[in-house]
Amino acid sequence: MNKQFCPIFLALFPLLLGSCGGSPAQEESVSESSTADSGMEGTMRELITDPNFETGFDLMTTSTENGRAVSRYLDYGGEAKKAETHPWKMAQWWTPFDFATAPMQKTDAGSYIYENESRVLEVNPKKGSIMMKLDSYKEYMEKFGHSRVGTENWSHFLIEQDFVDAPKLSELKHVYVHLKFRIFPNNDLDPSQAIPCSQITWYFTVTDVRNGDSGYQSGNNDNDFFWFGLPIFDSRYPFVGTYQHVDSGFVGATNRLIYSLGSDTYFDSPVQVGEERILELDILPYIKKAYLYGYDHGAMQDSSWDRLILNYMNLGWELPGSFESGITISELSVRIERRDTK
Repeated sequence: MNKQFCPIFLALFPLLLGSCGGSPAQEESVSESSTADSGMEGTMRELITDPNFETGFDLMTTSTENGRAVSRYLDYGGEAKKAETHPWKMAQWWTPFDFATAPMQKTDAGSYIYENESRVLEVNPKKGSIMMKLDSYKEYMEKFGHSRVGTENWSHFLIEQDFVDAPKLSELKHVYVHLKFRIFPNNDLDPSQAIPCSQITWYFTVTDVRNGDSGYQSGNNDNDFFWFGLPIFDSRYPFVGTYQHVDSGFVGATNRLIYSLGSDTYFDSPVQVGEERILELDILPYIKKAYLYGYDHGAMQDSSWDRLILNYMNLGWELPGSFESGITISELSVRIERRDTK
């Protein structure tokens, strides 16, 4: 995402913009519904293209200065499902070990494993699962000779995609997200480090399509947008609180509002390493809340709720600390239900 974020840890500028008063143009309020209704299956549409990762990944470069450029197509040794375009991309920003050179092996269980000095990717399209493991200690020792400190760049290992034909949020009744995951391992490799943190968040962009929707990944920033985040795991806290920042202060920053929801909204107990968990939530009312917060604090001033769409997501590790951290993901879903227009 040309947003290399670890918004909690870095010296990003807090949103200290004065309230502008008034209110944005918008339709009627959205009700606070937070759980999926299994009886609505027939009226739902999935926004994620290729949720089982059958088409492989376009691996992007290691630098955010040209962060959208593709350095390799991870096509599972030629066995990826053929497609005109590859919906999934993978970010590896600021690693000293380019994952483009990682060799691949296939297991008897149908998994494709790519591995280099500091990263492991295991994808099983039959199961719709992906495992991503990152050793940031090895990367920081190679780059800096020490664990990361201050404003030094931090390691990313993310998957992302644009949503095709994303409808306007004002036309929707629900936006249900669903994810099954397991964190393992999560090893602190430098007990004396200044920033003892590993974290993973599911991020979306909410875009005002005043100038048409060309997708976040196109690099067209003519449209205003903000980031909406769902924290999944943070090694420092049992629950991550709600926070707001501006994404800024480094090459590739988007200078947009980041609004991240408190994880106790959808988890009733802290995420433990090694346990399988599910994240499930209707995020539409919380997106509305984030939008109104941003507007009241000076962001999205020329936007309208009637033009907002959910058009992009990314998910993966950002390790400001020296950790060996892994996550297995499956059942990835973003389902929308339209309002009844009758």
